[in-house]
Amino acid sequence: MQTEGFESIFIDLDALAPRIVGGAVRGLIGAADELADAARGSGAYEDQSGATRAGTTAYVVGGNVDGSGALARGAAEVAARNPGHEFVESIDGGGENEVVVVLTVPTDYADDLETKNAGAHAFIGPAMTSGVGALQAAALSGIAQELS
Repeated sequence: MQTEGFESIFIDLDALAPRIVGGAVRGLIGAADELADAARGSGAYEDQSGATRAGTTAYVVGGNVDGSGALARGAAEVAARNPGHEFVESIDGGGENEVVVVLTVPTDYADDLETKNAGAHAFIGPAMTSGVGALQAAALSGIAQELS
């Protein structure tokens, strides 16, 4: 019966999923660093204490990576420059075969920066918007390397 061939195809595809996720994660790690650098280069920062710029971080969540090291480093930068205003909230990557790139600044005032004065000091949204193509390319490159 022909269905045996289809069953083996689906089994093979299921076996590829962890490799695809792993390749995407490896490709995105460097791209996340570049995204954070681009965000830190924004002219939108108010720079009253330097904490926001110094604490801006991007990290990957998915596969075996949780981004906690990058987030902790960002929070330490904020604490060193603006004590008492560091705020860390973990992000769950979602499903087993999902990968997320997070761009944030671990402060208790990050929401204000993106929304007050009609977004005049927003840097997260604009950086993510301009960086999405590079993130896609990095993920695909990592997957291609993993599968080759």
